[in-house]
Amino acid sequence: MKKYIGIMFAACAGLTMMSCADQEIKDFLIDRPASLDKFDALYTRGNIKDTIRPDANPQLKLGVAIAADAFIQGGVESSIAKDNFVEMTAGNAMKYASCVNDKGVMNFEKVESFIEAAEKAGMTVYGHTLAWHSQQQPKYLNGLLADVPKDKKKPTPATRSIATRAKENSFIRYTLGDAGQNPWDKQAIRPLDTFMEQGKKYSVKVDVRGSDPAKIALWPIWNASPNKTSWGASADVQYVQGEFDYGTDWQTITWTFDAQFPHDCLQFIFGKSQGTISFDNLVVTKEGSEENMVQNGDFAEANIQWWGNNWQGPAFALDMEEEGTTRPQTPQEMKDTLTWAMNNFIGGMMAACKGKVVAWDVVNEPISGNFDPALGFFALQHADKATEEEKKNNFYWQDYLGDVDYVRIVVKQAREHFKANGGDPKNLKLFINDYNLETNWGKQDMPVDNPKAESLVNWIKKWEYDPDGTKVIDIDGIGTQMHVSYSKDAETQKQNEALVVNMFRILAKTGKLIKISELDMGVVETVKDKDGEDVVVVVPTDVVAKDEELQKKMANFYTFIINAYFEIVPQNQQYGITQWCINDSPNVDGVWRKGEPTGLWDANNNRKLTYAGFLDGIQGKK
Repeated sequence: MKKYIGIMFAACAGLTMMSCADQEIKDFLIDRPASLDKFDALYTRGNIKDTIRPDANPQLKLGVAIAADAFIQGGVESSIAKDNFVEMTAGNAMKYASCVNDKGVMNFEKVESFIEAAEKAGMTVYGHTLAWHSQQQPKYLNGLLADVPKDKKKPTPATRSIATRAKENSFIRYTLGDAGQNPWDKQAIRPLDTFMEQGKKYSVKVDVRGSDPAKIALWPIWNASPNKTSWGASADVQYVQGEFDYGTDWQTITWTFDAQFPHDCLQFIFGKSQGTISFDNLVVTKEGSEENMVQNGDFAEANIQWWGNNWQGPAFALDMEEEGTTRPQTPQEMKDTLTWAMNNFIGGMMAACKGKVVAWDVVNEPISGNFDPALGFFALQHADKATEEEKKNNFYWQDYLGDVDYVRIVVKQAREHFKANGGDPKNLKLFINDYNLETNWGKQDMPVDNPKAESLVNWIKKWEYDPDGTKVIDIDGIGTQMHVSYSKDAETQKQNEALVVNMFRILAKTGKLIKISELDMGVVETVKDKDGEDVVVVVPTDVVAKDEELQKKMANFYTFIINAYFEIVPQNQQYGITQWCINDSPNVDGVWRKGEPTGLWDANNNRKLTYAGFLDGIQGKK
């Protein structure tokens, strides 16, 4: 008797997934459930990559999306990927926000590990993605677009007029360098003009900001004390409770305490900070008095007399802010800045890949569903059409680089850096990847079938050619995501299939490589809401799992899609097919297509009937 076990559930690509691979769940220690007997035939079909129809492109890539960590660590999904596919797309690991933090620091270690693991397994990696508006770092990128200083030299304190001085804010800035090991390693020291009285309550208030967020403490000291340490410094130091966080904007910090000694000096402690820290508006008062015990605490006299540092440093100087010393960047300056930022990312990514990743989603999901009458087809994605929630993690490069130059810049940079990092230019294939190409989404505004596919083709012409017909760049291929749903409504499903056929015809006419880049499938049905209106709803996995006939129809839809691809797209344009989800998506928030039967394997890594449907299409069966 065959023995099987399933361990835990598994999510789609881009998420952490755990379970047992289908080739590894035989011969375990418990009986295989009788309910699975009807799927025995699935285990006699062989693996997806082992047989392929004779009319396919010999270079065709059968791929799967997988979380980079899951593949690097080995185990369930890693085994399934190795057994069934020849190429992988990392779910998230190669996207901008995964490699660049909110300060612009890049880290490609995971990318390098993923490529190394794929190479050892004899598999290739499909690059996803170089340019996209989603999963970016808006804090860093918007920071690059901040106002810049005006092109005039700031006046020095000696040359300032009284009128100018009134428009300025002077303060003291300490330059810290790298963070120290101890809190006391870096100090700003200010003697008191009037000494404190022992046992009296005092307030120390000061405005602080830094180039980097950190912490600051206050240690008032009685330097004149006869009580000395072994190195000759005063031992009468008060460690005032209250270590405060400070950030990059001015904030007021206040310490209130009873003086333990007749302090004659303040020590501001920030030894573990780095970058710079600035102080302004220092006010020291005794309880019951409003008299400031330090002179020129607001630096209105534009000098830093009496301020100092500890024996280790740090250096300090007077600084100032002037009204009107900054201005917004011009559109060209913003474009130049972001061109640099994009080039920085693409250069880092290509250096990490060392010419081993030869196919890329060079630009991902550029086309919106918004009809532009001036163009006659859909516009690109832009921030002005995005929701507030979308703007939190999105950054629309095209708003600044321009609709045409956005893609041209990325394509040129990709080709340059690929070559510079050991890649053979003739092997590099750059795809524009988008979704809803197989649907009539937006047809009400653009009365043609597959309006988004038609729009993408029109945009590719604009990106590749100047208006006078001059060829500017080459885009090698088109990726169609195909996150499809089988409809339980027979007429709707018939329309869905017709739209799939029409999409492949539209794309094939371009003469470019065509890739099914992110194929997965759910199920929908039309129901009546409380008002009697038709509403399309998702059929969850647990319902589909109980309906074998519905599963067979899903399998047939897989077969239909893949057969249409092979029959309509000429052999020399067939680049590959990537299954986006190994397993069905769990019914938890935050995952791709939550609770839908998206995989060719179920949550316990048993092959599903959709596996057979996918395999039938690959093998040319109807």
